[in-house]
Amino acid sequence: MKETRVITADFIWDGIHDFPIPKGAIVIKENHITEIIPFKELNPEIHDEVIEIPGATLMPGLIDSHTHLSMDPML
Repeated sequence: MKETRVITADFIWDGIHDFPIPKGAIVIKENHITEIIPFKELNPEIHDEVIEIPGATLMPGLIDSHTHLSMDPML
C-alpha cells in the first residue's frame, strides 16, 4: 500500500491559477505531489497522515534558483 500524506493550509498558491486556493490541500504519495485541491474535495479518511498548518500560505514546488555558482563562500 502506498503511503499518502495531506498537508492543508489556509491558502495554497500552485503557480497555475491566478489566485491562491483557499483552504487547500496538497496530496503527497511516495514523496511526490499528486494533487493540489480544495480541502472540501478531499476525503481525509483514506490518507495515512493529515498535517494541518492553519494561518499559512503554501507554495509547493517553489525552488530558490538564485545562486552564484562562481562565488566561493570561504572568501
